[in-house]
Amino acid sequence: MTASIPTTNRAGRGLSPIIGDGLFVLSLALIVVGDVVAFNQLATQSPTDAIVPILVFVIGAAGLIETLRRAFFAGSGRVRPSAVIPALASLAAFVMWRRATPVGWSVILTLAATVFFGSLAIRDLRCSRSTDGANEDSAQIRGLLCLAQTLVLAYVALLAAADAGPTVFG
Repeated sequence: MTASIPTTNRAGRGLSPIIGDGLFVLSLALIVVGDVVAFNQLATQSPTDAIVPILVFVIGAAGLIETLRRAFFAGSGRVRPSAVIPALASLAAFVMWRRATPVGWSVILTLAATVFFGSLAIRDLRCSRSTDGANEDSAQIRGLLCLAQTLVLAYVALLAAADAGPTVFG
């Protein structure tokens, strides 16, 4: 008898929601790693050094994982248009990191990610009209996490811009 991978869980929902939840947790873990390394850079070095872990981990790697989650495991069976934004930001972050672009471009990308996280926070915090209590609670938790990440991104971006001074693009 051959063993096969089960295609449904106990609730009969399939593996797609489980994989999607796993990718969500992985993206949260990458965001936490990026934030910890960035605050370590703020404490030990300079804000211009702190923006690099934000680019690599938060915008780059977590953005790539979030793109995969939104594109393939959204639950609706179709590719969501909102998967394009983290994909483009992730691509830009990796290019900026590899080419060692000036701090100003990193600040602009980080502020764009701040706007994206802020819009997700507003959407999730205002979207409490669901009749299912579990969905309402998870939307509020996602909204609060996005709000916290919005504040972290804005803080690091503004500190990096202030630290770079007049040579922010050169």
